[in-house]
Amino acid sequence: ETKTRDGKFYTPFLNKLIKEGLYVENFYGNSIQTVKGFFGILCSMVPKTTGKVFVKNDKTNFYCLPEILKSRGYTNFYNQSFSSISYDNKVAFYEKNNFDKINSIDTSHLSKKERSEKVWGWGPQDDLLYEDTFKKLDKMHNDGKKKFFVSLLGVSSHMMFNYIPTNQKILFPNDKNHKEAYSNAIRLVDKYLETFFAELEKREYLKNSIVIITGDHSFP
Repeated sequence: ETKTRDGKFYTPFLNKLIKEGLYVENFYGNSIQTVKGFFGILCSMVPKTTGKVFVKNDKTNFYCLPEILKSRGYTNFYNQSFSSISYDNKVAFYEKNNFDKINSIDTSHLSKKERSEKVWGWGPQDDLLYEDTFKKLDKMHNDGKKKFFVSLLGVSSHMMFNYIPTNQKILFPNDKNHKEAYSNAIRLVDKYLETFFAELEKREYLKNSIVIITGDHSFP
């Protein structure tokens, strides 16, 4: 709900969503790294301070949220925009802990121009992730799947913030430091969420969905 010095909201779309759900004003970040944060989010346990559970304990079934939901008839689907799906041993951990489908988005269909404009930093921008996710959900739904637990990892707020295309720098067109670059990234995350909710609202079979928006960890 905060603004820049010249009065622009960092997250105007998220601000509009506050009245539609449960809004947690102060959130304790789960860790300082993605797989540690995801372990806390999915399994309700404190991550390791040294090493990573995903790497050191990948053969352990922790009775996490995907297993609980799978026992109630859900198909568990993980999708990310960062291309390396096995980075930090995610695939092995997710397979052991009851994810049915583990994917990253395929950008091979993008034109050279689209790739240069929409793939930056650590991977494709978040709106491409959302469009890809809903297409995959449609296919699973058409194949007879009825209930879904979907876990998504976008990277538009990840380093490197200075890779953001100039025409997408909304708050600080000439960002001069990390804070301004990060502010531009957060503003884009907010903008791309509009794509997620637009796609969600198009689909009758997802009308009873609960959406949780959270960070896996903060920017140290």
